[in-house]
Amino acid sequence: MSNMTLFLSIAPASLLDWAGFPTPLFAMPLFALVLVGLIWAGSFFPRAEALLRKGRALTRSGRPAEAEQCYRKALAKGSSVPVPVQVRLLVNLGGALMDQGRYGESRESLNRALDLGDPTGSCNSFIAKLLLLQGTEPQKALDMAEQAMQIGGGAFRGGFLHDWGVRFGNLSRATQWAQKAWALALLRREREARQGIEAAANSVAAALAGTPNYRRTTPIYGPDYRTLVRLGVSEAQWTMGMALLAMNDTAQAAVHFRIAYETEAKGKYGKLASRQCEQLGVPVS
Repeated sequence: MSNMTLFLSIAPASLLDWAGFPTPLFAMPLFALVLVGLIWAGSFFPRAEALLRKGRALTRSGRPAEAEQCYRKALAKGSSVPVPVQVRLLVNLGGALMDQGRYGESRESLNRALDLGDPTGSCNSFIAKLLLLQGTEPQKALDMAEQAMQIGGGAFRGGFLHDWGVRFGNLSRATQWAQKAWALALLRREREARQGIEAAANSVAAALAGTPNYRRTTPIYGPDYRTLVRLGVSEAQWTMGMALLAMNDTAQAAVHFRIAYETEAKGKYGKLASRQCEQLGVPVS
């Protein structure tokens, strides 16, 4: 008899003896019931990382209020959540609040993440986007976008997912270039803004070039990598459209909004692009 088998045969009886219950008949069934109960109870207390993944999926599909609840539930676990995970939760919470137009709360959450330290630069990029949406402090938005590019320069490189990581890095830079262009447009520096849009378009093209060596496209957790690429392209194209809109170039802005929509119509930025086209009075496709 193995040690585990011996434990399972003795442990329930010993526990019931200690509690004053008769052992032969009830030991194993009650022990099994306790195990099932613990598993069932555990399902109500998901790990912070699982809540983060769920929140991101909700954010990507344009359901920020539900995403907010996931992030807050995870953050409520307090110090049991590792600091790097807390940072990602706070950044994503800031994004969900931003999507709901709750800019003050969003800024507070992003500032907390910035204080804790974000090695990826995503927090800086989110703050840039927040300032751009508000149309305030364009110089600070420009500074934040530039810092995001400097901090996150090598964040996606290396490892067995190197090819996909380079793609995501290019898409991240494309959005940050577009943010810089948007800020420059608000600062009335149109020539530099158009250069930023060109750099953003080049980064998107680099992300889509070639075929990655890594054959598996569906990871254990989260959407498949090709979907994430489409979402990244959609975000970059929407941001380029917003930069052109700030320069009153509605015709070219509409072109980028259409690409954002056609790339990932059901995603967050596809929906935003559709609304922009509606406001401009142009067909989305």
